[in-house]
Amino acid sequence: MLSSIPAFLRGCLSASVLAINTLVMSIPLLAFSISRFLIPIKPWQKLCTRLCIAIAECWISINSGWIKLTRRMQWQIAGLDTLQKDEWYLGQD
Repeated sequence: MLSSIPAFLRGCLSASVLAINTLVMSIPLLAFSISRFLIPIKPWQKLCTRLCIAIAECWISINSGWIKLTRRMQWQIAGLDTLQKDEWYLGQD
């Protein structure tokens, strides 16, 4: 979509959005992560875990959005049919 903008400006825009997104999302993520360990109440820890996951997913969505706007990428992903949303996975290349 923004492919008509010169590469230098796209790069500056991408770096700016990445930096702002990182600053805005990392502050609450760190706050909830630290409070999760400082307050040993199980319901609070569970809530903090859910909030951290939601913040991280939002962070990823915003990054995916500006990447789609500034670059055309073709992803080839296999094996998603066996994954479950409520489980944890580590990707490997």
